[in-house]
Amino acid sequence: MRKTRVYVESNLTAGNPVTIGDDSFHHLSHVLKHREGDMIHAFDGNGGYFESIIISKSKRSITIQPDIFVKDNRESDLRLTLAQGISRGQKMDLTIQKAVELGVYIFVPVMTERGNVKLDDERSEKRLKHWQKIIINACEQCGRNVLPTILEPVKLEEWMAVDANAMRYVLDPMSDVSISSISQQGSEISLICGPEGGLCANELEQSQNNGYSPISLGPRILRTETAAISALAIFQSRWGDI
Repeated sequence: MRKTRVYVESNLTAGNPVTIGDDSFHHLSHVLKHREGDMIHAFDGNGGYFESIIISKSKRSITIQPDIFVKDNRESDLRLTLAQGISRGQKMDLTIQKAVELGVYIFVPVMTERGNVKLDDERSEKRLKHWQKIIINACEQCGRNVLPTILEPVKLEEWMAVDANAMRYVLDPMSDVSISSISQQGSEISLICGPEGGLCANELEQSQNNGYSPISLGPRILRTETAAISALAIFQSRWGDI
């Protein structure tokens, strides 16, 4: 039977107990009903996991003891960077969750002209913490032992100015170049996907001036979350580990 997986913020070492609280405690104790003596898999985001035992349980925390370290590489050789136009609520959450499952290496929330979400510094910090939790939960579910990097929200033009990946693409439903026709191959890919309203003409032009090739996902107009997920799956299927 598959063991429960839990992310631990502190660095894990064999034989050194770690106390878990907050959301992870609630999930382990009240949802999964774990008890003292149960075995779980704990990982700290640095690769691999520890076979661990629950050694004590209180009303607000659970203490585990890491035992055997297991090398378990679930990372794709294809390093995917997704610059996603910030979309509303659950759409953005879903995109992040599925991007993690599909092996994204770096996630960049980008602010665009047609984006409906406005973030000041306080809201940006709150959303970043929320998105980080989604990444952790997705890693716990899909078996990844290395946490993808999520950058702070940035304006699209600022991101394009610093993106150094050799293979760069931007999703454009009006492009006559299908993603399936790409012949170029490399180990690092950057992809820009617009928000609900898509990218405006000026942003598409700027992206091409910055070395991004426009590509489409066929004749149908896809929602932002569908477009990003579909493109990532295709890239992983062609050059990654799917």
